[in-house]
Amino acid sequence: MELRNQTPAISLPNEELALKGCCLRPTFIYFALPVTYSVKKLECIGVMTEDRVGELLYRCQFIRSLTLSVRNVHDMSHYAECMQCLEDFTLLIDRVYPTIINQMHEMLSLERLVIKAKLFSKTNFKLLHKVMALPTMKSLTVTVTEGLIPRYVARKVASANRACSLVLNGERIDALPLLVRSTGRKRKVASVAVVSEATN
Repeated sequence: MELRNQTPAISLPNEELALKGCCLRPTFIYFALPVTYSVKKLECIGVMTEDRVGELLYRCQFIRSLTLSVRNVHDMSHYAECMQCLEDFTLLIDRVYPTIINQMHEMLSLERLVIKAKLFSKTNFKLLHKVMALPTMKSLTVTVTEGLIPRYVARKVASANRACSLVLNGERIDALPLLVRSTGRKRKVASVAVVSEATN
C-alpha cells in the first residue's frame, strides 16, 4: 500500500507499506497504527514528521526490507533494536555519521545495504568495515555525490569480508591481496664457540 501527500489511514494487515510525501502526526503514530507483525516491506521517502520516524519502526519491528530517507542523525539513534529481522536496507541521507554506522553494525540479519549520500568522509567510510564484517552480509553499495573516497580506503573496507561485494559509485572494489607468509625452514645458524687460549 502506498500513501502520498495525505495523512495516512492504514488498514492492517499489509505486507508492504510506502509513505511518500506525507506528514506523520504523533496522534497517528501512537494510536492509529498498532504494533503489527504483517508489514515486511516499508518505505519512508520525503516524509515530514512531527515526531521521530523511529516510533513508526517500533510498530513494524518484523520488516525485512526498508527504504528510509532521513536528514537528521538523531532519527537513527535507536533504529537497530527495531530492525533485528531486516535483510535489505536502503538509506538516503545527506551526510553519514558514525552513529548511523554503529546502528547498522547491530542489525544482525542484514544481507544487502545500499547507502546514497551527499557527503561521506574518509574517516567515517573506514567504519563500514564493521558492517562488512557481519557474517550475513552479501553486498554493500555506496554512492557519494560530493567528495571522494580514496581507493585504498575502499579496498581496506572490502577486505573485512571477502564473501561480501563492495560497489562504490558504480565500481566494484576488490579486497586487498592476502599476505602469504613464507613457509620455508628457518636457516639454522651454527653457534660459534669462542675459545680463549692462554699465551705464554
